[in-house]
Amino acid sequence: MLMVKAQDPPNTKKKGGLFTFRSLRTKLLVYFLLVSVIPLLVLSLTNYYFSKESLIQTKKQALKMIVDSAYILAEELESEVKEGKLTREEAQERFRIALVGEKQPDGTRKIPTNSPRIGEGDYFFAYNKEIRAVMHPKNFEGKIKDDPNVEGKRVNWEMYNQKEGYYSFMWQNPGETTPRPKIAYLRYFEPWDWVIAMGSYYDNFYKEANDSRNFSILISALGVIAVIIVSLFISSGFVKQINQMKNVVQRMGEGDFTEKVETRSNDEFGDMANSLNESIRQMNHVITEVKDASSLMKSATNHLSEGSEQLSRAAEEISASIEEVASGAEKSAENLQELTQFMEELTADLNDTSNNVQKVTDISSKTKEVSAEGKEKIKETVEQMNNIHDAVHLIEEVTWKLTERLKEIHQFVNVITEISSQTNLLALNAAIEAARAGEQGKGFAVVADEVRKLAEQSNRSAGEIQNLIDNIMIETEKSRDAVLKGSQSVNKGIQVVQSTGMSFDEILSHIDRLVDEMNGMNGAIMKINKKTQKAAESIYELSAFHQETNANTQNVAASVEEQSAMTRDIFEHMRQLSERAEKLEALARSFKLTEE
Repeated sequence: MLMVKAQDPPNTKKKGGLFTFRSLRTKLLVYFLLVSVIPLLVLSLTNYYFSKESLIQTKKQALKMIVDSAYILAEELESEVKEGKLTREEAQERFRIALVGEKQPDGTRKIPTNSPRIGEGDYFFAYNKEIRAVMHPKNFEGKIKDDPNVEGKRVNWEMYNQKEGYYSFMWQNPGETTPRPKIAYLRYFEPWDWVIAMGSYYDNFYKEANDSRNFSILISALGVIAVIIVSLFISSGFVKQINQMKNVVQRMGEGDFTEKVETRSNDEFGDMANSLNESIRQMNHVITEVKDASSLMKSATNHLSEGSEQLSRAAEEISASIEEVASGAEKSAENLQELTQFMEELTADLNDTSNNVQKVTDISSKTKEVSAEGKEKIKETVEQMNNIHDAVHLIEEVTWKLTERLKEIHQFVNVITEISSQTNLLALNAAIEAARAGEQGKGFAVVADEVRKLAEQSNRSAGEIQNLIDNIMIETEKSRDAVLKGSQSVNKGIQVVQSTGMSFDEILSHIDRLVDEMNGMNGAIMKINKKTQKAAESIYELSAFHQETNANTQNVAASVEEQSAMTRDIFEHMRQLSERAEKLEALARSFKLTEE
């Protein structure tokens, strides 16, 4: 059985690329992830950034408020000193106790639990102009602390000299391996010559932002997992329907039209499945019709082949009988044929010669007519070329005049430009004089300024006109060159056409002489032909009957031969048509169809 093999589809798969996946499910999963993960990442990063910035500002403001409250406490204690309730040393010690705690035997201070702070590790400290620690929770009080930090900065000295505001620096405590960024807020309390400050690590600022970031990461991860689950669920339905349609199409490519797509959906996939099922039904109907038609064609061609074969044999028998009759007629006319052969040949030659001469005469006459028409066309062409030449010449003159007028306009524009420049200069001079005149010249100065602006505007307009005229002159020069070239081409065309007209005159003269000579020759041949025909009339009358009989016999034989040849051709076509019908029937049978 002849099987139909589906043609391989063209390779349209792109090489390379970022997302070139063979599986539709993988593509859908990747696209769902991109659509969900990217917004989540952008939202999380944006939220983290703004939260971080907001927390930094909030913490910095809180740090400032804490130091401001300490400054207010110092002012209250100093007021008690001025009232005589406390000595300055007592007030300063109360200030230390309130902020950094009681002094311990080892010289350190235990920071109270209710002491305000931003985060872990924050504490108050103060330095005086000697960069001596006058308040510190560690064992630094009374000591000068002016050592540079890891950046080489004299942090305490710079803070004392700054006295107010925020101060950022890197700090590394004993036992730590890497320095960390730190920020302090400073307030200078002048009565005590103290710079009161509190420092806090930036890590304390970021803690809540980092917690928010970690929570966002957790939410994003859960969202991604949810997207993966949902996309797998959705893509499974899509891929299942697409794979079912793909399998049906592959079976169709292999010649199997028995499968159908089962679907219950009313969406685009359902429409595709219904359209595919309708195509399968139509293909079943078409192939069934082809099978029936090929069977009928095969049967009809077989009958026609048998009939044409019988007709061919009958035609051959008739042709043989007619050939025998023609042979007898030819034998009866052999004697007359020898007598008429010379006259027939002579008459035929004369007729051929006369016909050829007449053909030459007709062709010459036709050539004469065509040549005359060509001559008239050439005259018309010359007239048109002359008209074109006159028009081109007129365009050339207009172009020259346009160039001259543009040059004159160019000169006028130059004059306008000079006048504008002079007017501008006069307006400037008038403005200077008006300025010298003081209050009396203010009105005149305004007018002079307006005149100067008008002069500048006129100068700019004149420049634009100048550029426009220059461009027009350039295009005009190009047009004039093109017109000159066109005029030269027209002159050459006129010369060529006039030369062609003279050649046509010579051709007409030669044709006239040729026609006269051919007419004379044809008359002589006609006279000879008439005399020859009269001499052959008696012979023609004797052989007329035999010739007519022989001619009729030959015509019948030729007709029979043609009919026999046509019959053979029909038989051959029927054979080829039968072979094609068999192939078509075999091809139609190779398809698998649903049973109606």
